[in-house]
Amino acid sequence: MLIPLRGLLCPCALLLASSLPLSRAAAQDSASTFSYTYLNITYSMEDVDGFDDDAVGITLDGAIRISDSLHLVGGYGDGEIEAFGTALSLDTYSIGVGYNSPLSDRADLYVRARYIDVEAEALGASASEDGFGFSAGVRFMVAERVELGAALQHLDLGDGDTGFGVGALFYPSERIGLGASLTAFDESTAVAVGLRFQL
Repeated sequence: MLIPLRGLLCPCALLLASSLPLSRAAAQDSASTFSYTYLNITYSMEDVDGFDDDAVGITLDGAIRISDSLHLVGGYGDGEIEAFGTALSLDTYSIGVGYNSPLSDRADLYVRARYIDVEAEALGASASEDGFGFSAGVRFMVAERVELGAALQHLDLGDGDTGFGVGALFYPSERIGLGASLTAFDESTAVAVGLRFQL
């Protein structure tokens, strides 16, 4: 069966929404006051044009710092959307690298590139698509326990699509954060909430 391309794109937007780098300041790093080693667990909902029901999914996404200005990123997303009366299962895998640079003692600039693979299945039939995702954004520490972020994002997965994401994170403790984000593309809007664990 034919799988709508917008259905394939759904989990990618969710994955990018969950990966907005909204993490607590970490004073141990001299080049940046932000941590780039963490694990996110995120629940996402996405409104996609042409579909009556929202796409929903859970994403595991994280980063590992490898130098003062470089970090690795990766994630897995498990999502589902109702398409033409049939449940469409969506699995998304991604891996990539990021570059970060301080703008001030309370702000960072970053860019990231990811390889993305999406697998869709419905009624015993399956389809897959792969491509790349790119993002560039800024992070602001607006208070001791509150960070805001914004990112311009581009997906090149079959057809190209560019969107914008914003997010916020509140840290009740040094190691655990509560976050929320909103990501909008031409034909979809995703909302994500989740937990971040500093490693």
